[in-house]
Amino acid sequence: MEHAAAGVCLRRRGVVSAALAVVVLAVGMWGGAAPAVAAGSSAVLDTVEFANDTFHDQSVQTLRATWHASESPATPPLRVGFDLPSELIGQATRFSIGNGTCTVQASRVECDVDDDYVRSHPIDIRGEFQIRAQVDLQNTETLPSVTFTVGGVTTPPVNIASRFCAGNCDYAGVWAPWKSGWYDNANDTVHWWVGVPTRGDGIRSEDGGLSLAAGQTVTVTDQFDADNPFTLVEGSPKVQRASCVVTDRWNKPSLVWADLDRSQYTVTDGGHEVRFVTAAGTGCAGQDAAENAVALTGSVYQVNWDVIAEDGGKGVSGPGEYANEATVAIGGAVNVVDATATRITSSGSAIGQNYARFQLQKTFDLDAGVMPPAGIRVDYTIAYPGGIPAPTSGTITLDAGNDWSYTSPDIYAGSTVTLTEVDPWPSNVDGSAALTVAGAPVAALRDGSFTFTATHSTTPVEVTLTNAATLQTQTVQARKNLDNPDGMRMPEGTAFELTASWPANPDLAIEAGSASVALPADGSVVEFPALPVGAEVSFAETAPADVPGGTWTGSTVSPQTMTIGADSVGTTVTATNVIARDVGYFAIEKKLTGDAADLVVDRTFEVDYAWPANSELGIEAGSGTVAVAADEDAVTVTAPAGAEVTLSEKPVAIAGGTWAAPAFEPGNTFTVVQDETARITLTNLIELNTGAFSLHKVVEGSAAGRVPADAEFTVHYAYAAGVGFGAAEGELTVGAGETVTSPQLPYGAQVTLTELAPADIEGATWEAPAFSPATVPIGDGTVVGVTLTNTLTAREVTVGDVGDPGDLAATGVPGGDVIVWWATGSALLMLAIGAAVLMVSRSRRARSAGQGE
Repeated sequence: MEHAAAGVCLRRRGVVSAALAVVVLAVGMWGGAAPAVAAGSSAVLDTVEFANDTFHDQSVQTLRATWHASESPATPPLRVGFDLPSELIGQATRFSIGNGTCTVQASRVECDVDDDYVRSHPIDIRGEFQIRAQVDLQNTETLPSVTFTVGGVTTPPVNIASRFCAGNCDYAGVWAPWKSGWYDNANDTVHWWVGVPTRGDGIRSEDGGLSLAAGQTVTVTDQFDADNPFTLVEGSPKVQRASCVVTDRWNKPSLVWADLDRSQYTVTDGGHEVRFVTAAGTGCAGQDAAENAVALTGSVYQVNWDVIAEDGGKGVSGPGEYANEATVAIGGAVNVVDATATRITSSGSAIGQNYARFQLQKTFDLDAGVMPPAGIRVDYTIAYPGGIPAPTSGTITLDAGNDWSYTSPDIYAGSTVTLTEVDPWPSNVDGSAALTVAGAPVAALRDGSFTFTATHSTTPVEVTLTNAATLQTQTVQARKNLDNPDGMRMPEGTAFELTASWPANPDLAIEAGSASVALPADGSVVEFPALPVGAEVSFAETAPADVPGGTWTGSTVSPQTMTIGADSVGTTVTATNVIARDVGYFAIEKKLTGDAADLVVDRTFEVDYAWPANSELGIEAGSGTVAVAADEDAVTVTAPAGAEVTLSEKPVAIAGGTWAAPAFEPGNTFTVVQDETARITLTNLIELNTGAFSLHKVVEGSAAGRVPADAEFTVHYAYAAGVGFGAAEGELTVGAGETVTSPQLPYGAQVTLTELAPADIEGATWEAPAFSPATVPIGDGTVVGVTLTNTLTAREVTVGDVGDPGDLAATGVPGGDVIVWWATGSALLMLAIGAAVLMVSRSRRARSAGQGE
């Protein structure tokens, strides 16, 4: 066979490890040339197939076959035998099948069923077996759908890859020490091989690392210890050397090995240690030219130990498995390598009518949420008829790997089988088991086990073990907490969904799941459906439905997680939701205009706002008053989004001014929009009020009677600029004893009155006019009464004697002091006319000034 290690193909002749595992219920094989036996019953192969459907040429594969005796009852001798095709090399072994013996050779397989067994169990003898064989097609490319004919039966097609090297086929040297081992079943011998590296730290190489330079000491030690039941085979260990590389039939580089003479190496430590000195290469003398031989300058080495397994293949590191280490020391470096060798065992049996088998099948009847176990164990005890042999017991494992099914080996018909299931459930699961045999229920014993009698049939008796299970559960309370500072009204029937979810927990047989409840908005406590005890539950709330006029601003669940069990008893899960009313804003800016604006001392005004209820938006009626200062920053008010707001204002009355209707721009009614601000400008116009004064003329004095009845007096009035008005003046004309009223004059004006000198009255003197009051404040819509008194006092006239006529020259009147009446009358007449013209003129000016106000 071949070993591949560290890039080296090691070619040597030998027998491939035999490995055979036979499971025979009643074995018989035939076909091909066979030694002559006495006349008896023949056997017929039913099926032959490979365990794998894809593999490499030269690999060892498992063949499975079924067969039956061609006669029933059968007669001895009963032999199953057939020749292997040349492309399959049987792995030599011999083993007992309980009621006979099987022998596997390189080219033939034979199994003989004991004659006594055939005589005592002649009915319906049948069986199955498996052997191992090396595939030897020597194909240079992959062959799909290859079939083999074994004992007259064609195998299903398989795909066989080639071992032919198509690239990177050059010999590369030994990069690292290696070790391999294989177990020879035929003689229970383990063959260990240890390879020496050709390159590495401290190592002197030739041929670029392909071989070792001469003169280096190599020590190889196999680390056998007391736990390894090995005995060295005589002549072991051996050292082999190669200094020639050839190309084998698979186009792979292969070293040509030759045993060193024992004088060329030393063996110490009871055969565990080998030491030798490397030598120069000896070339490729005698090699076939077709092998493309290449001589190495140096040499390549490997050491072989053959040992006997004294335990007969039971194994140390595992069933039939052996492992140990070796060290390779060269050039000051010590490397440790290890390997294993495994004995593949064979077995078989043959059965007839007096044997029985049963097939145990597992089924589950689980409540929702229960996770089936990954596997179960069933302890069994078989009590044989008559107590012989002694009862046997063991454990059956059922899982997905065997499709939850187990078929027993052959047991004596009439045996009592007791099955006891190891409880597969954790403490949080309430489980039970039921058993049926051939469909009939079997009552459980007090300890929960089941017994039945195994009876013979051509097929295994169907035994069904059914597990029922229910999760233990616990209720958990939950409630809703609404954080509703704005007093939002919840629509009738509003509820909130709270979900509990948990992941799968195989250790507690809990499948992933969830459950939900509806939490009333009023905070009433509700209970979750039963939650699995032991589950790690997380609570989460579904986003609540929109509430008209409001926005959900946050939510919390407390606790968010809990383990259902003792610690969760009495716990209430509280889901809190925060809702805020949707709001918008309106901003009012105050403007104050008008002539009387400066009369307003307190420039802060109260503006009323109100909105009606809106059930669709959850808005309750609201109102309020906001103080807004004129000509300053706007004042902002928050209101429910969607509210239909109406603004109104009743300014405080101001003395001397009259308010016009307040003007809202763009209007005093609007709809509040969420998160937006409606900007309103409120303009107040205040107009300056007016008042007047009346003038009553009184003429008194000793000459009052001389005033003509139609005499008129002119009064001049004037006022300086004041709040909301400018300076102005005017005149009034009034007759004696009459009263006149001024035009409307601005509120707050301080009117000053003066009188134009009245017309002279002959023989009388006007005294200074007397106004009461002299200065008139104009009120708010009032008329202030003013009395103007003129006192006219008669002058005393003295008439003298006629003097010297010469005195008349000065006056033109004789006598000097004496005035001629007509002259005096003419003068008086002229004065009267002039006075009348002047009075008419002033009267017009007075009227004109009053109209200007």
